[in-house]
Amino acid sequence: MPECFFEHKKSEVEPQLVIIVRISIDNVSKWDWDVIVLLVLCFSLIPIFLISNFLLVAVAWFGSLVWLYRNRTRSKQILESVFGTWMRQGIALLIIINVATSFVIVHETMYSGNLQWGVDEGDQFSYTIEALGEYYIEYEHVCTELNNSIVIFEILNLPNIPLYCDREMFLDSIVEMTKASVIFENGSSLNSSQSSVLTTLFSNSLLPVGDWVFIDSLYYNQAQGGLGAPVQDPWFSRFEGRVFRFGEVHISCVGTPGWDAQISLEDGVPAVIRDFPFDWGGTTITITRS
Repeated sequence: MPECFFEHKKSEVEPQLVIIVRISIDNVSKWDWDVIVLLVLCFSLIPIFLISNFLLVAVAWFGSLVWLYRNRTRSKQILESVFGTWMRQGIALLIIINVATSFVIVHETMYSGNLQWGVDEGDQFSYTIEALGEYYIEYEHVCTELNNSIVIFEILNLPNIPLYCDREMFLDSIVEMTKASVIFENGSSLNSSQSSVLTTLFSNSLLPVGDWVFIDSLYYNQAQGGLGAPVQDPWFSRFEGRVFRFGEVHISCVGTPGWDAQISLEDGVPAVIRDFPFDWGGTTITITRS
């Protein structure tokens, strides 16, 4: 490299920079590298907790505890000499905050590994449709003309079940995924609007089995909402004898539009689905398993 390059870099500031770098290196050399690992683990728990991934939290905490146990005497001496009491108090406070946060994360993101699908792709299920209620044009259900019809749902896609999930993840990755198609009993097709409504209702009602208590723990027993209500949550679930009721109801001052289903505890297939999409009056569609 040309000599002029080095001459250009030389200045009165350079000795100060060299001194600072040398001091930093000398200080690091006095540390036990295990202490650096401890600090990295402690402060890295903050973004890990924000990710809300319980598995990562468990691994990080396990590593921290192992290190603390094996180096408890030496790390205490080094931290006292290098950082002083204020830093140790800060680290202790950080650990306490992280422990408290971990309980919230464990509560919100829970193990769902016991869930499994009780049906297989390609399975078919027969249902009878009933249209009940007031037949006003402005409140007429798109499936009103299907009254007394028999339709066949076929399972096309069963989404993978996450190992850990919360209420929102359960809705996004399982409940609201399209899982089936629908045709008339004689094999003819429904129009696109009717097909869309029916497949959505059936797909939202088809749930995995194996841990109904877990699913029930994710939602309120009744939909929450209405004027002045502290919580607005349309999703609900509860046990009703040998079936599991699950649905989405939007409570307002003029009505409760939504849908719900009575789901078999054995295979997770809905026995009865009701769709009542209007604030008041209108047609209610009931889909009953044959």
